[in-house]
Amino acid sequence: MLTEKNLIMTNFYVPLEIKNRDLYGRLLLSLEVCRKLGWTVYFGFRGDVNFFAKYFEPGVYYGLATIRNFEKLYDKIKNNGNLITISDEEGLVTYSKKYYVAFKLSKTILKNADAIFTWGEKNKEILKEQLSENDNKIFALGNPRLDLLKKPFNEFYKKEVDMIKKKYGNFFLICTNFSYTNYYDKNVKYSDLLKKRNFFTNDSDMDEWKKYEIIKQNIFNELSLFLKNSYKIKNVNFIIRSHPSENFEVYKDLEKKYENVFFDNNFSAHPWILASEGIINHYCTTSYEGVVANKNVYTIKPDYNTKMEDSFYFSSTHIAKNYKELIDLLSNKKNKNIENDGTYCSVNLKKDYLSYTKISDQLSRLPLKNISKQKKNFFVTKYKFLKKIHFLKDLILMRTNKYVDYKIKKISKREIENFIEQQINSNHSIKVEKICNNFFRLSNEKH
Repeated sequence: MLTEKNLIMTNFYVPLEIKNRDLYGRLLLSLEVCRKLGWTVYFGFRGDVNFFAKYFEPGVYYGLATIRNFEKLYDKIKNNGNLITISDEEGLVTYSKKYYVAFKLSKTILKNADAIFTWGEKNKEILKEQLSENDNKIFALGNPRLDLLKKPFNEFYKKEVDMIKKKYGNFFLICTNFSYTNYYDKNVKYSDLLKKRNFFTNDSDMDEWKKYEIIKQNIFNELSLFLKNSYKIKNVNFIIRSHPSENFEVYKDLEKKYENVFFDNNFSAHPWILASEGIINHYCTTSYEGVVANKNVYTIKPDYNTKMEDSFYFSSTHIAKNYKELIDLLSNKKNKNIENDGTYCSVNLKKDYLSYTKISDQLSRLPLKNISKQKKNFFVTKYKFLKKIHFLKDLILMRTNKYVDYKIKKISKREIENFIEQQINSNHSIKVEKICNNFFRLSNEKH
């Protein structure tokens, strides 16, 4: 049992890549760690967090993924004396086992990590198979993102849910996932990006990917036909929320064409899910988010064969082979009886299960005494100054990184403080300090 006497203070580095996906789930865990363990949290845009983890006082780093292009980053962070922990934000609905291992897993990262938290036993089993030694550093503890869809945390979204319902009335939420064929930058082909990252290991992988691009395009075409005919479903609207890596223009065009179709990427997916009548998607994490929120999930899945997907992930959804079947399903309002044990994929589907407390408890068991502290005077002050200089240079030279801005947007100190104030057992012992734009330090004033 943790007590004030046996707490070991350290730094906790928590990077964010996509605001709408990462912000509140990672913040929920950060606050628990800050309150319960007394750790100082460096939280925000991954570029800033990663810099601190590489060069500031060592602590515990909470990574975003296990893919190969993170190897050099994690190696530098490890060399600074940090312990590496990872909760793969995209590790729930993945490629089939063969391609998940080939495309998404780095054996080097698995070997060097000190703890890895998976969404469920399904993902845990795959990761353990890739380790040569049978150590016990992989834990199926879920993801705090799904905690936020349960009571009492879902009350945090009440204001947004009320705003959405007032604006759109009854609606089905369409969560798109077509980055492969509708990438953010129209001038860039997604597969070319993957080639540059050495994503494909051989020509066979590339051929399979090209086939999958055609499948995804066909599904998008069926979705477009569905929206064209969606007027047949009376007294309901359809709201499109696109993946952050997609180009919005195609969805704005659909909004202009049809009176009952709207494109809106405000807020995170959670208030939209909670406010909706159900979810329409294809091979997407929102399938499980919908199940946690007690919503029906509908998938467009024509007859096709691909080695890229794992059919298990469709078993908690209503499947429509084409746009006509989807119209029939929504018109009949058929409820889904979940036949598979979804908890195998995500332990968050267990009633009353909360990941953030489980992960915090496991973090407290890390060998923190092995961390060699190095006091670096004025590091934060110097960093603030350098960021201001960098900002002025960007302003003068008119330099921007539109894709990064597009994904991280703006995180304010007030947003973080509002979240803290609305939590159960909230108190004002957590101090929030803004270091620079989208980067914060959270500390427990009682320690």
